[in-house]
Amino acid sequence: EELQEYKIIKKLKVTVLEAPEDSREGTFYKEQIGNYIKEMNKYYTAKTGNIKNAAITAEIGNARILFQKVDLIIKKATAERYNYQVQSQMDAYENEAGVNSNDAETMQLIYIHSLVRFYPPAAPSERVIRGVSSNGGAIISDNDYTIFSYSRMFNDAVAVYGSPGSTLAHEFGHYFDLDHPFDGGCAQAGGGDLVADTPPAEGALWYLRDPGGLNERGIDNPCQNPTMCNGVRRQIENIMDYGPCRWLFTKGQVERMIHRINTKPNLFVIAHVYDGSVDPDKIDIHVIDQRIDKHPRRKRSIANDEFSIRMLYPNSQIGYYNLEIISDISEKATIRISDIYANQVYKKRISVEKGQNYFPIKSHFFQKNELYLLTYISDEGRAEKIKFLRSQ
Repeated sequence: EELQEYKIIKKLKVTVLEAPEDSREGTFYKEQIGNYIKEMNKYYTAKTGNIKNAAITAEIGNARILFQKVDLIIKKATAERYNYQVQSQMDAYENEAGVNSNDAETMQLIYIHSLVRFYPPAAPSERVIRGVSSNGGAIISDNDYTIFSYSRMFNDAVAVYGSPGSTLAHEFGHYFDLDHPFDGGCAQAGGGDLVADTPPAEGALWYLRDPGGLNERGIDNPCQNPTMCNGVRRQIENIMDYGPCRWLFTKGQVERMIHRINTKPNLFVIAHVYDGSVDPDKIDIHVIDQRIDKHPRRKRSIANDEFSIRMLYPNSQIGYYNLEIISDISEKATIRISDIYANQVYKKRISVEKGQNYFPIKSHFFQKNELYLLTYISDEGRAEKIKFLRSQ
């Protein structure tokens, strides 16, 4: 066995914009989305365990791309539904998810309750879709992202629509410059998906009866009865198709993805390892729950003048900030600091003693000349907030 080159994504930022009426534990999102990412890793490392049958003429490709480091940020959304074809609604979820604050080392995945579009096109009626990928040019941009409806990802029938992990892999395929094999139809008008080893196909929703209608459901045995284009079997196993049968990328698709990801070398680190040593289930998820009032805690009866908190500024831009806390009791607490886009930049567990306390914070956490919000929550339920500006 030879050493192989793997691209390890430096950071996958997953933002859950929880609908105003929803309230789930952070562990729920961590388990669900974590399982989707693990499944996606299997497709991007060709570790699905599936055996290629003779009907699949293409060589199976191995992208050797891994998603291991995950920041899972949970926030309250301002709405339940967002129509990405309405500019103001798209701007709203992009701002709430902090899309424009991403750096060159971050890929972003967003979950909202319901992502909708007009269906049929140009009609006033709307349809909730599973997901869409935003990639606007020939290279990967910092503000590119992939967004999903968690109402569908958590509830759709896998036997009809496919697994959430395959849908995630599909949308990231778009992020890495892949198109649908059915683009251009049987005639492959316009070049089809521009990949030579993916057969032509006709129709996106081939696996549904009454697509978009009240009686939408799966057709009988879709994985045993693929459609044909002029006698050529549809490659229903391809991740970039639709339906419940997907599990592979072709060698040609992998070449196209590698070309795209190489346009943004800051996005990944390279590791040379043996294929057999790669574990697609090995991921590290850091949960950042920013829903301050998700579970109101018991409040202590404490007068305001018995507790104070303020930020003391450093003498220089490279010095330390000092968080001053004057408390009437000893307690343990968590402090969180977020920027104006509600992106958490700092979090720390602290032990507060009765009297005067100081907690130094390095200045590099505050990169932008803007307002920051510090939240203090004790284990007993005391909650305080202060705002401060970055030192000039």
